[in-house]
Amino acid sequence: MTLFSFIKKIQGLILLGLMSTVIAIPANAQSPTSYAIGQYADPTKAGYDNNLKLSKILSILGANELEVSIIGQIEKRYDHLTLYDSHNKEIGKYNGDIYEQFTVKGASIRVDFKSDRRTTDKGFRIKISLRLPAKVFKDIKKKLLAASYRFLNLGTSEASEKISQNVQVLKTLQTKMQQMQQTPQTNAFIEQVANKLMLIAQTYNELAAMNLWIMKAHQEQFDILKGLKKQTQYQIHQIELKKQGYEDSLDQTQTQLENTLDNFEQQMMQLSMAGYESIIPSLHAQEESWNELDKLQNTLEAKLRLHSNYIGLFLDTLKVNGQIYQEFAQAALMRQKTILTLSQTIKFPQFCDNLTKIVKNERDIRQWIKKTQDSEWSVSQ
Repeated sequence: MTLFSFIKKIQGLILLGLMSTVIAIPANAQSPTSYAIGQYADPTKAGYDNNLKLSKILSILGANELEVSIIGQIEKRYDHLTLYDSHNKEIGKYNGDIYEQFTVKGASIRVDFKSDRRTTDKGFRIKISLRLPAKVFKDIKKKLLAASYRFLNLGTSEASEKISQNVQVLKTLQTKMQQMQQTPQTNAFIEQVANKLMLIAQTYNELAAMNLWIMKAHQEQFDILKGLKKQTQYQIHQIELKKQGYEDSLDQTQTQLENTLDNFEQQMMQLSMAGYESIIPSLHAQEESWNELDKLQNTLEAKLRLHSNYIGLFLDTLKVNGQIYQEFAQAALMRQKTILTLSQTIKFPQFCDNLTKIVKNERDIRQWIKKTQDSEWSVSQ
């Protein structure tokens, strides 16, 4: 291998390893990652020209997701800036004052601009950059927490509060029943019990009716968690590929060093090996951060599924008990049953057991949420 070809190879490997490095570009420069017209391309210009029809592809080789920033002023309503993703799907259409920042899937975007025959403005500048792993990590964690809190705010607190109130009403009625065992039953008392049971039945039926939309909302959050899980696993896989690539390059360079007699080439190879050896621990640290997040996602999803099952069971229990109370209230009013059998229909242990499980599981979930909140990106960027 000649010295020139070896240096070229090293340069290529260094560029590959530093693909995510942000490179400062002058405001008036055009590049594969930046595009500008008007004053944003040349400060001495008043603006862009009339009758323009421009198209530009901005891309970063090997990127999975891009960060896009746009700033500019173009004529409102009549001049248009349109962006498309790598699948030719329109991302957005802009005019007037523009200040946008967003992410887009893929390694490239297409920028189209059209101006009409009269009236122009300052112009615009578009830049793309790789989403750094730390930003992806924080974004996944933020969405994971949002989905988790969504579970805990889907009717459980409202149901627990209403049920606690109703349990107290039932206990009061039960006490009154016991007191009346030795006295004649009155129509007024029978009507009072029946009316309270009807109100409780109505409350339970209303809460039970939430079952369908709560379970649907839960499934939507599980779908979000599944997507976040895929993103995390993709990041882990990419790091594994990079790490394997550097380890292979390190082994190859070590083999070449052992077979090279030229002192200068030996120094260059040793320098390259030192670079590889400094990069690999950083990738190990990144991989540990992602693996820790992956474990948290697995545990949190399992806790949330258990929580969802508890809520589904609880709402089903409410539905059954609501039907029991409603039927008994109607029967009591019709004098088809004695009011003293009310104690046999109250399911206090079942209610308390379900409530206890939900409260305990919510506490457990909040502990895992706290762990997720405390997880940090361990590599400085």
